[in-house]
Amino acid sequence: MSTPVEIADVLVYAPELSAVPTSQMQIYLDLAKNFVFEGKWERKYMQGVCLLTAHMVSITMGGSNNSGPIASESVGELSISYSNGPMDDELQGTSYGELYLMLRKTLKITPLVV
Repeated sequence: MSTPVEIADVLVYAPELSAVPTSQMQIYLDLAKNFVFEGKWERKYMQGVCLLTAHMVSITMGGSNNSGPIASESVGELSISYSNGPMDDELQGTSYGELYLMLRKTLKITPLVV
């Protein structure tokens, strides 16, 4: 049985995103559900979906075009370079992504035997 996650649930975690159009929020909410598997996340499913949705909306609505977290920066001649690390590095781009990673670390990982 699927736990329903609504835009209102996401806004509990990220009330500052309430100005984002509902249609845009729904796109990212539906997308986040593809990355958070209820069977694996169990009772933490709603939190995972909400945090990942808030992360994606924050990155997208913030106009961030970088390809990862800042790896270095300079002031003279203004230079910024971005890390092209794994997806977990990308999740560190917002506080929601960092919370998602922290929550994901609490999941019970069981090996798949084939």
